[in-house]
Amino acid sequence: MTVELPKGLKPFNFPDEVRRANMADTLSRNPNGDDIWIFGYGSLMWDPRFEPAEQRIATLNCHHRSFCFWTTRGRGTPERPGLGLGIVPGGGPIKGVAFRLANDHTLEEVLEALWVREMSSGVYHAPWLPLETEQGIVHGVVYVANEAHQNFAGELSLEDKAWVMSGAKGPNGWCYEYLAAMVKAYERLGLDDPEHVELHDRIHAIVGKRS
Repeated sequence: MTVELPKGLKPFNFPDEVRRANMADTLSRNPNGDDIWIFGYGSLMWDPRFEPAEQRIATLNCHHRSFCFWTTRGRGTPERPGLGLGIVPGGGPIKGVAFRLANDHTLEEVLEALWVREMSSGVYHAPWLPLETEQGIVHGVVYVANEAHQNFAGELSLEDKAWVMSGAKGPNGWCYEYLAAMVKAYERLGLDDPEHVELHDRIHAIVGKRS
């Protein structure tokens, strides 16, 4: 393998006040008026943990999915990091799910939970980007990889990703189990992502040889 695992990475969390200030700043720039849309391209597709008012299959142009940052918590450790999913400008398009949040008594709780889940460690930015749906274009919050973050791994080869992800495990399980859930979500939603299906198949071959 050509990839070298990083050393000395430590889990990091923004203080609550920094995270909440980021959320408030993001919401203040909402181009949709009262409607808040969130773009799910990874685990939000199969485990949003909230009941949306509406959901649509959506396309984000000029970006691509990538397991592009080192993760030392959920599906990896500082000693044996895994790879976490982000999206990176360039290439694409990406198909995922646009969720419109219910504008009711649950809204504040849902937003807080989303920012804790996605924005605590600084590995993402949260811009509003145009999402194409059959019913028209909406602007949604999209969790885009922060390329300046210490955990940003950049673009690794498929073989390097397969090697890293097949051997990393954390409190939430094996790193490659996340990818398996993503591939199942593609099938359920009728989405197409040949690159990550190929990565899934390569990891399956590695793990199968090892077991």
